[in-house]
Amino acid sequence: MRSSLSAVLPEMETEKMPKSGFQAGYALGFQIGKEDSRRPFNGTSIIIPAHLPGEDVMGTIQKIEALTPHPYELIVANAGSSEITMQYLQKRTGAVRHIAARNGEGIAGVLNKAVFAAHGQILAVLIGVSPNTDNWMIDLMLELERESSVKTIYVRSGNEDVLSRMNVSCFLFRRELLSDIGWWDEGLATLKESVSEWLGRIPNQNRIMVEASGRFI
Repeated sequence: MRSSLSAVLPEMETEKMPKSGFQAGYALGFQIGKEDSRRPFNGTSIIIPAHLPGEDVMGTIQKIEALTPHPYELIVANAGSSEITMQYLQKRTGAVRHIAARNGEGIAGVLNKAVFAAHGQILAVLIGVSPNTDNWMIDLMLELERESSVKTIYVRSGNEDVLSRMNVSCFLFRRELLSDIGWWDEGLATLKESVSEWLGRIPNQNRIMVEASGRFI
């Protein structure tokens, strides 16, 4: 009996070794990946707020991927997209990051979470539009970098002259701006109101308005 036990025990320990090695390697890789995912990169985080079932989120993603040079990351801030969009985002896991609303959270709250989770030094938010030209991002970046005092570029669609009534379709800003003026007000009724109020906190000399001029559809 003693000899048979001694023969079985080493075999059992040997069988455990590969599993233990795999677990250790997996844990190390997971930790490295987790730490790496928190590091900012010298590129742009493009955020797509989605809160209406009829929004063409898939089309916007496809346009961005076709017309935008790397490096960038794509994030969908989702507070009410359609079931088809949800299925598409699940299939694109890894290529597109998905930040979803919880417990009835509004779009401004999800946008805040998406911006907090973004890794880019520059952030761009597209509101209900898709890029339409190859150089859309380059044009906006050149405007942002034209003067050191400029903190954000926003694209106007429509003819309204008052910021609070302006239909802003896209805005691009440096991450450090959030430390100066804060985040989006989650208590306002619509995303348009939250964005207009947020832009209104930025002094005139620190923001530039540009026309859409065919950049978006």
